[in-house]
Amino acid sequence: MCELKAAQSAILLLRKYAVDEKSSDTLLEWLQPFDDFAYKKIGNIDTLKGKNQLSKSIRGKKKQAIANI
Repeated sequence: MCELKAAQSAILLLRKYAVDEKSSDTLLEWLQPFDDFAYKKIGNIDTLKGKNQLSKSIRGKKKQAIANI
């Protein structure tokens, strides 16, 4: 359970500061089976096998220009 909470915290920070919107959705989809298993008791250990693979489709946010004030 501690590892899941750590993963949730990391994904929260990645979604907020580092990745674009599509990648943010991909990260949420990746974590969902683990959330379902831990909190909703949906599935079992066998259903989680192979779910820990992320694709290389995760993209960073584009840099925004900082205006001179």
